[in-house]
Amino acid sequence: TESVIDAEKSENRTHLWLGRADGSRRFQLTRGEKSATSPQWAVDSKHLYFTSDRSGKRALYRIAVQGGEAETAFEWKGGSFGSYQLSPNGKLIAFRNHFATFGQGER
Repeated sequence: TESVIDAEKSENRTHLWLGRADGSRRFQLTRGEKSATSPQWAVDSKHLYFTSDRSGKRALYRIAVQGGEAETAFEWKGGSFGSYQLSPNGKLIAFRNHFATFGQGER
């Protein structure tokens, strides 16, 4: 991630970048008014998952490493969620729930 400072709005945003392990061929993967944080590789190594408030509420997004538009992968309707971990096969997600009480959100 790399921070972007917007002096007009007095805020700091972070966005995701990709590059080779030797530091060459870097390019910005995410852009926009909201930060992109907590990146994790997908099982297929062709996508990255990350969290953002870009829809007005924290959600998990998936974006192709070749670029393109991010798509919503997970949004917890019972409140906001904290850290997350994808399962080794990529079919499940474990996450920390911040606000909802157990049994109140959609699964």
